Amino acid sequence: MLKSVVLVVVSVLVLAGSWNVEAVQAQEILEEVSVSCFSDEEALSFRERYMECGRKLDLQGKKLISEEIGERGAELMCQEKEWTPLLKKINKGENHSQGFDQVWRSNDGRIHVIEAKGIAKGDSVNLSKRCSGYQQGTPEWAVEAAMDTLKTPAASEAEKRVARQVLEAAAKGEMNIDVIVTRHVYGYPEMPTWKSMKTCTSEAARMAQSSLNQINFKWAEEIRNDSVAIRSGAKTVSNTAKGSQAAAEGARSAAKGVKAAAEGLEAASKASTVLTTTAKYAGAVGVGIDVGVRSCEAYQVETQYKNGQITQNERMKSHVKNVGSFAGGMGCATAGAYGGAAAGAAIGSVVPIFGTAVGGVVGGVAGAIGGYFAGDKAVREGVDACWK
Repeated sequence: MLKSVVLVVVSVLVLAGSWNVEAVQAQEILEEVSVSCFSDEEALSFRERYMECGRKLDLQGKKLISEEIGERGAELMCQEKEWTPLLKKINKGENHSQGFDQVWRSNDGRIHVIEAKGIAKGDSVNLSKRCSGYQQGTPEWAVEAAMDTLKTPAASEAEKRVARQVLEAAAKGEMNIDVIVTRHVYGYPEMPTWKSMKTCTSEAARMAQSSLNQINFKWAEEIRNDSVAIRSGAKTVSNTAKGSQAAAEGARSAAKGVKAAAEGLEAASKASTVLTTTAKYAGAVGVGIDVGVRSCEAYQVETQYKNGQITQNERMKSHVKNVGSFAGGMGCATAGAYGGAAAGAAIGSVVPIFGTAVGGVVGGVAGAIGGYFAGDKAVREGVDACWK
C-alpha cells in the first residue's frame, strides 16, 4: 500500500517536473526562433493558447491550434506575394471539413490551390491520400477535391464557385497546387515555408476537362428542362391571356346585351302604356257603342210592341234579355280580360324582351272581347230558358 502511494506521488512529481522542464525548454527555444511574418502579439497569442491546452492535457485543442497556425501562415505568405484571395477558411461551409484549405489567384492569372499545414517543430508533414490513390498536394488530388466540392451539399456557394474555377484553370493547364508549412515551437509560429509548388499535369488537365464535360452536360439538361417548363408556362400564360381576352369580349357583348335589354324594356314599357291606354279608350268606345246598340234594340222592341207585332210578354222578355245580356257581357268581359292578360303574358314570355308585356295586353283585350260575347250569349240563352 505504501509503495502504491509513493508511486503515485513520484508520478505526479515527474509529470509536473517534466512540464516545468518543457516550459523552460520552450522559453529557451523561442530565443532561437527565426524571423516570423506573424506579429508579436499574434504569435504570443497562439503560444499562450497552445500552452494552456498543454496544461489541460487537451490534445485535440493543441491539434486545432496547430491547424489554425498553418492556415494563418499560408495566408500571410500569399498576402506577401500580393495574390488575390478566392477562398479562405472564412468562406467555407461550417459542416464541410474537406475540400480546399485556400485558393488564390497569382498576378499572372494562375489559380493556386493551397494546402496549409501547421505542425510542431520536429514533426513530419503528413499528406494523406484519396481513395483513388492520389496524394494530397498533387494536381490530380486538387481536381478530385474540386469535383467532390461541387457534389456535396455541405459546401458553401463560395466553395462551389471556386471549385468550378479550379477545374477550368486545370483544364487549361493554368493551375498550381502549393503546400505551405508553418512550424511552431510550443505554439509560437516560425516563418512559413513552401514545401512544394507543383504545376498542373496533363493527367490533371484531362480529368478536369472530363469533369467539366459532365457538369456542362448536366447543366445543359437542366437548362433544357427549364426551357420546356418555361415554354409550358408561356403557353399556359398565352392560353390564360386568350381566355381573358375572350372573357373580356364576352363581358362587352353581355354589356351590349344588357343595354339592348334595358332599351327594349323601356320600349316595351312605353308600348305597354300605349296599348293599355288604347285598350282603355277602346273599352270606353266599346261600352258607348254597346249602349247605343242596346238603346236601338230597346227602341225597336217598343216600336214592335206599339205596332202590335209583339205581345206584352214578349216585350218584357226582350227588354230583360237586352239589359241582362249587357250586364253579363260586361262582367264576363272584365273576367276575361284578367284571365286573358295572364295567359297572354305567359305565352308572350317565350319571346325575348317584348313578349311578356305585349302578350299581357293582347291577351287582356282578347279575353275581354271573348268574355263579353260569352256573357252576352249566356244571358240571352238563360232568359230564353227561364222566361215563359
